[in-house]
Amino acid sequence: MKNSKVYLNAEKKVTVKKKQVYVGNIIKIYSTDKEMVERINGVHLLEIKDDKKQSYVITILEVIRKIHIKFPNADIDTIGELDIVVDFNPKEKPNMVLEYSKMLIVCCILFFGTAFAIMTFHEDAQVATIMENICFTFTGIKPEGTTWLEIGYSIGIGLGVIFLVEIDKYERDISSTVIDNARTNQEEIDIR
Repeated sequence: MKNSKVYLNAEKKVTVKKKQVYVGNIIKIYSTDKEMVERINGVHLLEIKDDKKQSYVITILEVIRKIHIKFPNADIDTIGELDIVVDFNPKEKPNMVLEYSKMLIVCCILFFGTAFAIMTFHEDAQVATIMENICFTFTGIKPEGTTWLEIGYSIGIGLGVIFLVEIDKYERDISSTVIDNARTNQEEIDIR
């Protein structure tokens, strides 16, 4: 294997979910020799014994020592942090009752808050009077009670809010997926 320069870029804190920790899990590596990068990514650093959430500190010197065991001639340069905090955060099964309770509370707050905002707007703008005037203009009859225009307007507001929320959520999901895929594939993000 040729002797290429290898750059290690470590961040101050990383989170891992697996008990076997390799160089590639916690450090970004760059070299012109892509094969060496792949092999260094697979160098074993740490085996976590417990299943509980905890933190470990690994120094960059320990990482270099382990790399030199497998690649004694590697020319390594560090451009990141000297100490790395590795947080082990095993996948925990979420408490579904708690998650649904939080979701229900947020939905209720949003529903009643939105309803209150719409009602105060309608009262300030005198929407009921405007609806009566529009009905009178088109039919020539002074309406009494709820009109077909108010019913359509109410349904339209409800559907509009639902569609707006869904479209916004959809756009955020797409953006999040593009960013995650770009990070996973270590590609640049094209924002054209």
